[in-house]
Amino acid sequence: RGSFHLGLNSSPQTIVGGNVVGLLAGLPAERIILEITEHDHVEDYAQLRAALEPLRAVGVRIAIDDAGSGYASMRHILNIAPDFIKLDNSLTRRVDADEMRGALAAALIAFGRQTNCRIVAEGVETVAELRTLRELGVHAAQGYHLARPMPMEAFRKLLRNQRWSRLRRRLADRAGLSSLPLQDLDGARSSRRLILRAPS
Repeated sequence: RGSFHLGLNSSPQTIVGGNVVGLLAGLPAERIILEITEHDHVEDYAQLRAALEPLRAVGVRIAIDDAGSGYASMRHILNIAPDFIKLDNSLTRRVDADEMRGALAAALIAFGRQTNCRIVAEGVETVAELRTLRELGVHAAQGYHLARPMPMEAFRKLLRNQRWSRLRRRLADRAGLSSLPLQDLDGARSSRRLILRAPS
């Protein structure tokens, strides 16, 4: 089982059209994160917020995807009050070496902290990027450094290995032994937005 969540991309127009509620009927809503794409212009935010209300009422959480990649993302964030802000890879790429990117990422992370919004870093491809983003305070990350897109059977094997690693760590802790380090940030399949929760 585990605390896993499935991220689904959707345009504002699709949400306003009213089809999303029916598509998600019968699914565990509390495990679904609806990711609103940044690139589409929204004419009427009141209409979009009204369309999101029944989804939020059943437990679906809302994310703004690709934040930082264009002018629309900040308008989306301010008007929708999402549960998650996903930093675009144009912002996270070389964040360890680029002072401007680091400053902007830090500002968005601080905004998330003050508004109870969790920050997810997209496109993490190096150890240095991951380390910097952890130090800045992101809650989760996804990208090739953490996991690549994979067939379902390979994903099941990954889950089995992670569960076994967590069990070994617990047993080692109880015995007072050292254990192998485990990733403590979320991983994700970049192409399917499937977030792997951090081990507890």
